[in-house]
Parts: sequence; C-alpha cells; structure tokens
Amino acid sequence: MSHAAKKTVSLFYDVMSPYAWIAFEFLCRARNKWNINLALKPIWLAAIVKASGNMPPVPNKKAYSRKDLSRLSTFYSIPINQPANLHEVLMVKGSLSAQRLLTSVQMTQSDMTEHLSRELWMRVYNRASVSRDLEH
Repeated sequence: MSHAAKKTVSLFYDVMSPYAWIAFEFLCRARNKWNINLALKPIWLAAIVKASGNMPPVPNKKAYSRKDLSRLSTFYSIPINQPANLHEVLMVKGSLSAQRLLTSVQMTQSDMTEHLSRELWMRVYNRASVSRDLEH
C-alpha cells in the first residue's frame, strides 16, 4: 500500500489579526490528524487592507468581533484578550516590524517561525504587553 504524499496548506497571516491566530492554532493542532505540511507565510495585512480599499471604520464590526472572538477563544481554548488600547495597537503601533522579523526568521530559521508567531500573538492578545517590543 502506497502512502499519499502530504498536501501542503499555506497560512498567510499577520500577528495583529486574532482571527489569523485562531486559524494558526487550529491548523497546528490538525496537521498530524489531517496528514498535512503547514507552510507559515507571514504577510503585512495593513498593506493588503489599504490596497483593497477596505479601510476602517466598518460599521458594527467592533461589537461583533468582540463577541465573536470571545466565543471562538472559548471554543478553541485560545487565550485571546483584546488589549484595552486596541485601536492604538492596530492603527498606530501596527505589525510591520514584527512581520519583518517573522519573515526573516522564516527565511533563515524556519523551524522557529511557529514558536515566534505564537509568542508575538501572546504578547498582543494575552499578556497585554503590547509595547515597543513589536516595533523595535
């Protein structure tokens, strides 16, 4: 009996997105069960949002996202806690430096990308320690 080659699933993500964190954790947990290779692809979401013209504010998104993320956090056991200064984190501090770091790590030490990505998400959405760390 021959074994089918593993399929590769690519996850394009930005550590500013809590929804990307949920997808990341789900795929990391499912990769062995589904017999897949997970290819992590850091991207800078702000550039995509700007190029698409899908700029904030999006009516009702904030209220819906807060409830939705709370439910998903519980369901998937991911410790998502939105920072009190969410607008500053997303719109002022951003993730460009963090995504550049992840891209560099992905290119030079790809075995560390998963751990570093998780650590960056934890800093933003769990430890409330969003500071200059992401930008400097």
